[in-house]
Amino acid sequence: MTAPYQILSLVEQCSAGHNEGRSDGGAGEATQIAAGWLEANPGRWFIVGEIERYTETGNAITVGLDKRSVRRNGFEAEILNFKIYARLADPSGLPLSDFATRKRRASHLDPLPMLATDPFGWSIAELSDACLTAYEWLRGGQRVEAA
Repeated sequence: MTAPYQILSLVEQCSAGHNEGRSDGGAGEATQIAAGWLEANPGRWFIVGEIERYTETGNAITVGLDKRSVRRNGFEAEILNFKIYARLADPSGLPLSDFATRKRRASHLDPLPMLATDPFGWSIAELSDACLTAYEWLRGGQRVEAA
């Protein structure tokens, strides 16, 4: 492989022929477009599809080609980070992990930050007064003290 090695996205080219009411499982124009690129560049990974979302039944809604269509036509296919990568197997090819890594998903995101005391040691009343004063200054008004 010659540097710099980049993964080319064919999603735009593949989606036009594949998703226009076809029921041929991807064996049409979209597959021919992808196959041409893959066969001309053996061992090189291309993005041939993207998973937009999963349905409630667990089926993937894809733009471009799906993994089964690609494999049915004799190519390698992998799904990583909601993208469908494909290539024609070749000994000179590099593994997909050299170019893309799995995104880590946070197991639990806490929407509230950890509460800690401020370094000034203000009371609730002092903090409330400071907030009101800052609000008035930002608003451009003048704070009137209650007698």
